[in-house]
Amino acid sequence: MNILSYNIRGLGRGIKWASIRRLVGKHKIDLLCLQETKRDSLDKALCQTLWGQSDFEWEWVPAVNTAGGLLCIWNNNNFQVEVKTAERGFIMLEGIQSWCLVGDFNCIRHPAERLGSRHSNSEANLIAKFNDWLAEMEIDDIPCVGKPFTWVRPNGSCKNHCPILMNSKCTDWGPKPFRVFDAWLSNKDY
Repeated sequence: MNILSYNIRGLGRGIKWASIRRLVGKHKIDLLCLQETKRDSLDKALCQTLWGQSDFEWEWVPAVNTAGGLLCIWNNNNFQVEVKTAERGFIMLEGIQSWCLVGDFNCIRHPAERLGSRHSNSEANLIAKFNDWLAEMEIDDIPCVGKPFTWVRPNGSCKNHCPILMNSKCTDWGPKPFRVFDAWLSNKDY
């Protein structure tokens, strides 16, 4: 299964839409998770434009003013969802497979990840509670490979977060070969 998580910092129009569609097609994405869409309305036509195919399901949470907004689109042939829950700040998709927690947590995991930002004592308390919850749930923070942070600003022309692609691949090595050992044949009881 291929999962793409992208803090899009505003869904905008054409260029971002085409960029998302290219990523979905190139990496054969099964689940697309967009954060910070900054949209208070979405429809199936826009989701199909982003997804690039007509065979999909989707769930979303609207932005509040210009903050937030979540959108999940998935291939319903490869990712069966039995229960969808969407509330302010999260989308939960329950299915029959293993689960994965995707989100924009860098602002609350470790204060050091937000160099140059100010943190109050109440935020530090929330960070500690969130980290305690992650430990209690035995959730692993998968380390990133490549850029140390997801924020990039090439020439100042495009302010963007780098998409994160996660691939969980099960390799089918085929049936196990039939083997006969000479020792078995030398045993007269065999």
